Amino acid sequence: MSEKLIIRNLGPIKEANIELRDLTVFVGPQATGKSFAAQSLYFLRRYETLLKDEKSSSEAALSALEWQFGSQHNNQPTGLKNPRRSFKG
Repeated sequence: MSEKLIIRNLGPIKEANIELRDLTVFVGPQATGKSFAAQSLYFLRRYETLLKDEKSSSEAALSALEWQFGSQHNNQPTGLKNPRRSFKG
């Protein structure tokens, strides 16, 4: 089965149609959205996994966002938990 990631107007990416395979490598000049694309793919895969486990899509979305960006404590966002972690397919 073929998978495709379509991104529009996200960070520096105006439009991207990425065909996903067993190994997909993002290559290009600095600041062109490679990390945005990789993190988007990682987030969506995490969200898909959580949808299977959670009671509702809103709970899954919140869990995925908290996992990706950290939760808020004392109204202070924690930021990315580990922005350089490896991406697993």
